[in-house]
Amino acid sequence: MKRIHRRFRITLWAAGCAIALPLLLFICNAVISSRWADNPEPPGRQIDLDGQRFYVTDTGAGDPTIVILHDILSFSPEWWSIQRDLSASARVISYDRPGYGWSRGRGGPRDSDRAARELMELLDRLGITRPCILVGHGLGGLYAQQFAFLHPDRVRSVILVDPVTVGHGRYREELRSAVYQNLINRAPYIEVLRVMSISGLIRSLNIVPQTR
Repeated sequence: MKRIHRRFRITLWAAGCAIALPLLLFICNAVISSRWADNPEPPGRQIDLDGQRFYVTDTGAGDPTIVILHDILSFSPEWWSIQRDLSASARVISYDRPGYGWSRGRGGPRDSDRAARELMELLDRLGITRPCILVGHGLGGLYAQQFAFLHPDRVRSVILVDPVTVGHGRYREELRSAVYQNLINRAPYIEVLRVMSISGLIRSLNIVPQTR
């Protein structure tokens, strides 16, 4: 009987930890995220777009303008060292999409059409009307392709770095299942990152690179 009670207590304790730990991480992430968004690091600044604050780093001058779109497990400061080098000969824009870095989250679905619309609003707000070069990394590559599809007159060229592409549906139909699942399909990866983001692990592990 004592052994049964002991097992019950251990099981109850383990279940309590399994519930309490994610809840604690969620609360900590909410507090840290709020403080993080209110204290952006230089050299970027926050720009208001239709009531939403976007964190934007605008450096360099000249034509063409280069716009960097970060991946799902990333944010704009991870591109600052590259941006600094490119700024010697061009105007370079990097920014945090809503819910990333120092840009607060927005309600509603996050799809490629919405990301393209936000990018257009940002370019208009910054007075960038001439065709620009888009650099899309990972999921940012999908958004860059969608923007180029919707607004070809605003795009000079697109550079894709390990992108999520608009051809995923075709790949799934034409490739053998094992090839698609192992080499192309990023849905499980994105889902894991979503859970990590909710728990606060991504923000805890991300370190802002030094710019000096």
